[in-house]
Amino acid sequence: MKKAWLSHLTPLTKIIFVLMLIIVGLIVAVLGGLLLTMIQYHSDMTKAILLLSDVNDPSSVLLLKELQILQSIFLFIIPAVIAGYLFERSSLGYFGMKKIPSGSVLMMIFLITIVSLPLINGMVSLNEMMKLPAAFREWNNG
Repeated sequence: MKKAWLSHLTPLTKIIFVLMLIIVGLIVAVLGGLLLTMIQYHSDMTKAILLLSDVNDPSSVLLLKELQILQSIFLFIIPAVIAGYLFERSSLGYFGMKKIPSGSVLMMIFLITIVSLPLINGMVSLNEMMKLPAAFREWNNG
């Protein structure tokens, strides 16, 4: 089997390479988001930036949600897939996902999820009942 292009790198070099991929992904996401905004709203860059900063406009909020999806894909998914391919020639193999988990593992995941939901809801209730000092209330509303 042919070796991956960057399989010879040290772990530190791989981390630096992945960080560079993430930075490139961020740049692509931001520029792509601006381009998407300019195309969707037939505007120039200045108007697109102003539109993105107006959180009271419902169309702006929808656009921000679309851009957040785009940014998440370019920051978390694409760099990981590229790194997996360049380091091991298989993204699934690089992340240890070559085989399907056993039924007992899937059942444990399901049970942990079911047991965790009431605990999380309880923490949310405790958080809502907290009485904060006046300084924190002003900071939260400001």
